[in-house]
Amino acid sequence: WQVDETIDSLNIPCIVVAIEHGNEKRIDELTPYTHEKYGGGKGKAYSDFIVNTLKPMIDSLYPTLPGKEHTLVGGSSLGGLISHYMLFTYPEVFSKGILFSPSYWYSEKIYDLTEAGEVPENTMIYLASGAMEPGSTVADHERMAALLKKIGFSEQDLHTEIREGAAHNEDFWKKEFPKAMIWYQQNYFNRN
Repeated sequence: WQVDETIDSLNIPCIVVAIEHGNEKRIDELTPYTHEKYGGGKGKAYSDFIVNTLKPMIDSLYPTLPGKEHTLVGGSSLGGLISHYMLFTYPEVFSKGILFSPSYWYSEKIYDLTEAGEVPENTMIYLASGAMEPGSTVADHERMAALLKKIGFSEQDLHTEIREGAAHNEDFWKKEFPKAMIWYQQNYFNRN
């Protein structure tokens, strides 16, 4: 994604913590719900580790601004799914999300979680998928975007994009990342 290069080129004062995607445990760790065909469903334990172990350790070792208003979570594909889950499950920890090509197809429960909750205060979401994504990704994206608007996300707090010519891959996410960070600069950093 060229995260370091993007952060440097945009001169954004932040600390980035990257987490390996889990290899053979990817489906287990990045899915908060089980799937009939693919299994998984250990995303709550993964999320709890980030919230209760990793983030406190980072906050104790580095000069962070630990409040939720300064804490962003993001990922792509299953990483986008678990990031969405964390935004709505831990609103006291995260208030910003970058969700690229999120795997909403994995479970209907992500829609239930979203619909059941109120819009967490000051939460902002950058949601982007490629027009050439496989399966139901585009339809799922549009469904989630409509649901987020229905529960109260304003245009200032929700950016939703179906990117023409983009597919489900790192090249798309690398190109989209600077756009997401610029959006955050314009809609968050400059108003705080």
